Amino acid sequence: MDELRIPYEDQAAYKNLAASLRLGRMGTAYAIDACPVAAQGPFAWELAQVILRRPGAMGEDLLGRRVKQGNHPDLLILEGTGASGRIRIEQIRQLQERISLRAFEAESKVVIVLRAEEMVEQAANCFLKTLEEPPGPCVFLLMCAESSRLLPTVRSRCQVLRYQRLGVGPLSNWLQANGVEAVSAQVAAALAEGEASTALGWLQEERWAARRQVLEVLTHHAGLLHQDEEKAFAPLSPGEILCVVSSWVRDLWASKLGIAPEHWVNRDDVALIRQVADSCSIEILSGTLEVLEQSGTDLSGNVNPKFIWHKVWDSVSLILPQAMNR
Repeated sequence: MDELRIPYEDQAAYKNLAASLRLGRMGTAYAIDACPVAAQGPFAWELAQVILRRPGAMGEDLLGRRVKQGNHPDLLILEGTGASGRIRIEQIRQLQERISLRAFEAESKVVIVLRAEEMVEQAANCFLKTLEEPPGPCVFLLMCAESSRLLPTVRSRCQVLRYQRLGVGPLSNWLQANGVEAVSAQVAAALAEGEASTALGWLQEERWAARRQVLEVLTHHAGLLHQDEEKAFAPLSPGEILCVVSSWVRDLWASKLGIAPEHWVNRDDVALIRQVADSCSIEILSGTLEVLEQSGTDLSGNVNPKFIWHKVWDSVSLILPQAMNR
């Protein structure tokens, strides 16, 4: 499918920041709260363009391309590295050196910090000093899934703006209005919990095929469950694999309770979900949902992933003895 442009300018956070700039009341630091990881980059690029834009300096398309490609001289992007994906003090020190230079094209520099709550404490304390005494005109955009996890002293230095999801129904309608087939739009919107960037990610051909592969394994090939998840279901992340598994179990549970398919996630598998649900008990499904919920918490923590997946597949396997032979 062709790349769709998400109307981020409808976001209250976007309007608030643009109004502050227009009125000459621009703050130094903004924490964008409740922003899913998939949306952090795209939304940050849009906000950065608002700040870096200079009337008559360059066309909107050119500015947008330079920002998204990370080659605007007044834009700095900070994100975690390594297996942990956390931001470390060495990165903050490098940032401090770079922002000490004056802005080259715009009136101020823009620093985008992706997954800002993932700074290690030492890095966050060092970053706090930069917020307290910026070396020159600079706007910091801290993109957060949970701004409450920021170091309290860092969060107190920021204006907190909340990212807003479109909602499942409106997002599905928007996708369909832009050419996405109805059922696919409904599934993607539900998987993304109403968040547009995440939904577009699910609709990518490879990721959609990987989702179908997870569902195929769940319903027909239970023996394949204990395997290397990241390789078997690439390019989905562990969190996305868990999302698909959880959606499937929730749909089974909903079917068992007589809830209509229009309230399910996997509406492209209605007949099969009903078949599998017929062979399950509500007690097993409820217990599996509890395991999956805890596993989501564990995945975002420091629990060994192999232990998590072993627990997930053991729980899901209780559903499968009859379903796998259908």
